Amino acid sequence: MADASKLPPTPTRSPRALWRIGRGRSGGSLGCAVIARHAIGLGHNVLVADGDINNPMLSRLYPPEGAHGVGRPKNATLETCKVWLADTLAKALEQHASVVIDMGGGDRISEELAAESDLGHFLAASNLIPTYAYFTGPERDDFEHMHRIWLVVRFREALACSS
Repeated sequence: MADASKLPPTPTRSPRALWRIGRGRSGGSLGCAVIARHAIGLGHNVLVADGDINNPMLSRLYPPEGAHGVGRPKNATLETCKVWLADTLAKALEQHASVVIDMGGGDRISEELAAESDLGHFLAASNLIPTYAYFTGPERDDFEHMHRIWLVVRFREALACSS
């Protein structure tokens, strides 16, 4: 019989979807890498989804061929990113895994996805608890980016439904 103290911890919580929001050069990709590494180190099943077309840092740390990596979108068009995100979330649900999502900094994709999709409601209905991590710098444009996302009613409703 195996010694229970040597077995990896069994996750007791529902999987999470950590969504990195923010402009570039604010440490968002690095923050995602640190969070993913910590969760993996604790024995959680985690996928790392690098949707940042301009900065492949996460996919270098967690390549798609590895246990935690996910393939990257082919380009930064909204439709391509929607399909990539849907495929990534489907993979996470299939594997009962949490997912760290980095759509990249300075992008319009997060804003457009917030405006055009019901992502928060989908995540909550799929039992993937959404967690939004906003990384910001000291510039006024950083805060205006965050404010534009906050103004999207669906984004605020998604936060309310996930609470």
